Amino acid sequence: MMTILPKLIYLFSTIPIRLPKNYFNDLEKITTNFMWKNKRSRISRELIKKKKKKSNEGGLAVPDLKLYYRAAVTKTIWYCLRNRLVDQWNRLGSRDKTVKKYSNLVFDKPKDPSFWDKNLLFDKNCWEHWKLIWQKLGIDPSLTPYTKIRSKWVHDLGIKNEIINKLEEHRIVYLSDLWKGKVFITKAELEIITDHKIENFDYTKLKSFCTNKPNADKIRREAINWENIFTVKGSDKGLISKIYRELTLIYKKSSHSQLKNGQRI
Repeated sequence: MMTILPKLIYLFSTIPIRLPKNYFNDLEKITTNFMWKNKRSRISRELIKKKKKKSNEGGLAVPDLKLYYRAAVTKTIWYCLRNRLVDQWNRLGSRDKTVKKYSNLVFDKPKDPSFWDKNLLFDKNCWEHWKLIWQKLGIDPSLTPYTKIRSKWVHDLGIKNEIINKLEEHRIVYLSDLWKGKVFITKAELEIITDHKIENFDYTKLKSFCTNKPNADKIRREAINWENIFTVKGSDKGLISKIYRELTLIYKKSSHSQLKNGQRI
């Protein structure tokens, strides 16, 4: 019996059965209602389905819920970066009114690991997903074209707060804004832009940090689409779909690179 049963299962699974299209439409509706509890879906069904390797493969396209979960968790970073009180509940884990609690973590100097021991599990989980994605990209997320002037990197240099305020007032928000092509902005140009006297020592510290080769390469590199999703101005409409779409590309590239290196995925 134990040898016959697998043969019968295989036999019936290979018999072509013509089913009406309505059958699959109804099945998808049932699946969608189960996933979203009769609410409007946060991502299109077509996008969340796993791509089939061949068009004639047959069978049902199974939703990639694991990747959707990563996208849903990671979207919190978008709200954290904006520091808006209106997004208080969108940050899920951050239900207090200290809206700047996590924004200074993104594209900034890493915090001590013990920092997360005092925070909610959701926030820690979100951050772990965020770091994992950057590891797959092979890029350091702590120093990027979107690292702000008001960052811990600059704070630790001992730059006066009034200088940082003046730079921000005149639209020098990111460290990358201090560059003109391949040339770092001069002290005289900064003073003209900000209409504020800048001490030689402060300028030298800022320039030394930004122009040493490892830092300059990270600050001046071309921003990738992944970080643009979180930083470019706009609404959060379709945010999960954008993140999900980009994650499919990131994980696909990561899988290919692991296969080339002979590693197990």
